[in-house]
Amino acid sequence: MPTPKVTWARDGVDLDITDSGKFLVMREPEGVYKLCIHDPTPLDSGRFIVEASNSAGKEEIRKMVRFLGKQHYKY
Repeated sequence: MPTPKVTWARDGVDLDITDSGKFLVMREPEGVYKLCIHDPTPLDSGRFIVEASNSAGKEEIRKMVRFLGKQHYKY
């Protein structure tokens, strides 16, 4: 408490979450935040960073994400 401000970045560049159509952030009732990437391609790969901050402090998670493309998936 209080509810944190959550920001997302890829390769050190802040993601444009508002009105981009590509990215959507969802917050679930338990306070879990999710980044959804619409129709990802290999160009969407990179090092993602999510940062949550409020008056109690700041935390971040860094994760390398690699999108291979549809040809790599078996149905």
